[in-house]
Amino acid sequence: MVEIVYQGARDPEPRKRLVEPHAVIVGTRHYLIARDIDADRQYRQFRFDRIFEMRGTVQVFERDPDFDVDRYSAQGFGSFVSDAEQSPVRWRFSPSAASVAREFVFHPLQVMTDMPDGSLLVEFTASGWVEMAWHLVSWGNAVEVLEPPQLIDILEQVRSGEIEVLP
Repeated sequence: MVEIVYQGARDPEPRKRLVEPHAVIVGTRHYLIARDIDADRQYRQFRFDRIFEMRGTVQVFERDPDFDVDRYSAQGFGSFVSDAEQSPVRWRFSPSAASVAREFVFHPLQVMTDMPDGSLLVEFTASGWVEMAWHLVSWGNAVEVLEPPQLIDILEQVRSGEIEVLP
């Protein structure tokens, strides 16, 4: 097991946690995927930039043989996974952007459909709406979010300057 001193987003102060590390996900942000033995033993993401100390312990644990980092990562877009945001995602790329978008792997389980008007529909199920918004801003008006409604709202607010979403 590993002991970390971690500052969670809602924690007033950093605190010690004893965790069972299972994987590291590298993306826009880097995460340690581990089970917190003092919590509900669910897999959690611990951002590396919020880990102040980390040390190995003499306590051992049995790694979950059913844990699959690829399957876990596929729940998110980029490197962030959130059960609360897990939903179908549908983006429509304009005809002028379709050939470029077709070359991208936005998600490992994506389905791409060429539409009669020359546009491209990209569909998958994932979480990570803020990371999606960061990515979609780079496509300008060449992409339209059809689902989920929460991502539509976030993207509109970012594009209009109503909110600033930082990496």
